[in-house]
Amino acid sequence: MTESTSPAKLDVHAFALALVQPLCDEPGEAAVCLTDAERDATCVITVSPNDFARLSSGRGRTVRSLGTVLGAATAKLGTHCSLDLRSGR
Repeated sequence: MTESTSPAKLDVHAFALALVQPLCDEPGEAAVCLTDAERDATCVITVSPNDFARLSSGRGRTVRSLGTVLGAATAKLGTHCSLDLRSGR
């Protein structure tokens, strides 16, 4: 594995954006904000109200799945990251 593909080089901000944008009807409205603590971070993703309703419906399975993928990716870095989906505007 080369240095550029090493898991330690994961850009969590870009990764979270790449996860959520394809699921949105308005991908340009999606924004990511990371809040860091020592080894615990929160990834706040803000999407349009229509996308929020769609992504959080169905008992929140889509949001939980996004959080699982994000958590697994950041666990490779030795950190924990939780997901918080919010409606914009």
